[in-house]
Amino acid sequence: APALRGTRFQLTVVRVAPAGSHVQVGDTIAEFDRQQQKQNFDDHQTAYSDQNDAIIKRQAELKIEREKQLSDLQKAKADVETQLLENRRNEVLSKIDAEKNQQALAEAQANLKMQIETLQLRQASAEAEIRLLEIKRDREKLSMDQARINYERLIVKAQASGMVAYQPFWKSSKIGTVQEGDQVWPGLVFMQIVDTSAMAMRAHVNQLDAKHIQVGGAADIHLDAYPDMLLKGRVASISPLGQNGAYGDKMRSFSVWFTILGGDPRLIPDISASADVEVDRVPDALLVPRGAVARLGSGDYVWVHGDKGLERRQVTLGGFNDTNWAVTSGLRDGEVVAAMAPEVGQAFLPATTPEASKK
Repeated sequence: APALRGTRFQLTVVRVAPAGSHVQVGDTIAEFDRQQQKQNFDDHQTAYSDQNDAIIKRQAELKIEREKQLSDLQKAKADVETQLLENRRNEVLSKIDAEKNQQALAEAQANLKMQIETLQLRQASAEAEIRLLEIKRDREKLSMDQARINYERLIVKAQASGMVAYQPFWKSSKIGTVQEGDQVWPGLVFMQIVDTSAMAMRAHVNQLDAKHIQVGGAADIHLDAYPDMLLKGRVASISPLGQNGAYGDKMRSFSVWFTILGGDPRLIPDISASADVEVDRVPDALLVPRGAVARLGSGDYVWVHGDKGLERRQVTLGGFNDTNWAVTSGLRDGEVVAAMAPEVGQAFLPATTPEASKK
């Protein structure tokens, strides 16, 4: 869901691209209800217009007031000039009249000074008043632009070409995928656009096996939905930190990323898969079940099924995995061995499917 500015309520999904569909850059992949943002935009646009009109009206009123103040200032200057002329006659006037002229000049000069200071204060006050109105107007403009951006963001378009893949999330106390009519919080990731031409796989490996996996190692990847399908891959990265395992914190697991080489139309995101990683290669070796090998004294032995029954034979072992030993010498391709050593119990593999085969 898009991250909206100043929004703290949930968004209602009205349209969403189907999972598994292919989209191109610019295609609409999700749309949310935009009525609230449209209402917000209209409200702030009206408030912005009202604030702008208030500024124009107040500027006109302040202009009239300033013109009156300038007129009063000119009158005060004229009064000072008049009193200066009257004071030039003080030498020929009586003492009382001269003092009256001097007092009138002082009053005219004080009035002029007051008019100048008042004009300056009124000018600063008018500028502050207009600035305050402009701040309110700009605030409404910012809210209007924010609502417009939110309105546009509620239609989400694909930024890359690929396949639509839904991401599960918590909805109504359970995990599910997005549907039309759902309410989601802004910023919630419920969809990805996946480039199917370059796919990757994430797996978990326990701490005992993690040490055998190397970056760049080859891997065979199997999809659970298509058991007969085999994909080649390579180990891309291994997490340096382990996580608690599924059965407690005694056994930790590590995340491993595989790069899938090539592609297949059946390969889609979010399907379960497994990987067989080649950790070692023993040339010209045969594989036998681990239960078929027994250690007697200092040697390793298997029991080969021959014409006279079981024959104990010493072998040289190479590497091993969870199910098989690699035998480097002592066996021939095609020989049938007991699946379990006789000391544990005898069981023979069918002759048509010999367990020993070349790797």
